[in-house]
Amino acid sequence: MAKNKFISHEKQFEMLKNSYHNNFPNSWIFYGIKGIGKSFVAKEFIKWIIFNDTFLNNSEFFNFSDENKSKILNNLFIACCHHLNFDSDEPSNIDNVRDLIKKINYTNFSEINKNFILIDNFENLNLNSVNALLKTLEEPPKGTIIIIITHSINLIPRTLTSRCVKLKFNSLNEDCFHQVLKLKDIFLDKKIEKILFNLTYGSPGFFLNIHSKDGFELISLIEDTIEEKRINYIKIRKISEILSKNKYFFLNLFKSILYQKTKEILLENYKDIKLYN
Repeated sequence: MAKNKFISHEKQFEMLKNSYHNNFPNSWIFYGIKGIGKSFVAKEFIKWIIFNDTFLNNSEFFNFSDENKSKILNNLFIACCHHLNFDSDEPSNIDNVRDLIKKINYTNFSEINKNFILIDNFENLNLNSVNALLKTLEEPPKGTIIIIITHSINLIPRTLTSRCVKLKFNSLNEDCFHQVLKLKDIFLDKKIEKILFNLTYGSPGFFLNIHSKDGFELISLIEDTIEEKRINYIKIRKISEILSKNKYFFLNLFKSILYQKTKEILLENYKDIKLYN
């Protein structure tokens, strides 16, 4: 299996691999801010497990072409990995959860082929969905590995966090952030990239959302509105219209812009200790 290229989170990936051969826990929580690569690491780790359990001692597999190896691994990944709640705009409902539980309970387990439950955006699940999942999450069926991905671990019930091993993922540093943009063929002025790095808290996923949606328009509108001496109601209305398109994403961006602007104002007035504090 080709070595995975990680721009960040190498330590987390190595820890998972080392742990797998030594009393590996069935339930995990990957946590950290949204868009930093938690889901990518989870998927690559699952593929690594499939490769090690299924093909590591199979000499015939290594005679296949790289293309065929990749196809086989991807097909097994699709068959073994059950996804839930990967769309943050449309959280999975109770019916999706029940379907997942049925699939897991009716899937034949073997020591070679494990089942994987991969739940993203866990904090977006409603109470009914969480309650339906609790028994499965607390007592996973034999041969099932569960990875929960959350961006707000404080919103996960303690009854669940106490049963899982928690693995923290940190924001990317500026160099890693730059490498991700470079891989995406995005090249920005250093000053602008620095501003966006701060604005997104070192989250490439957050930046890519800004890049693909109306994020830059929102940033520009807010900055113009702040600079004007009088309230521009036309721009305020436009900001409101953008915010209503994707409340989760644009509200987070809106808060981040105001936070960074507040920091700028305070840094300019750092001599006023009361204001700065």
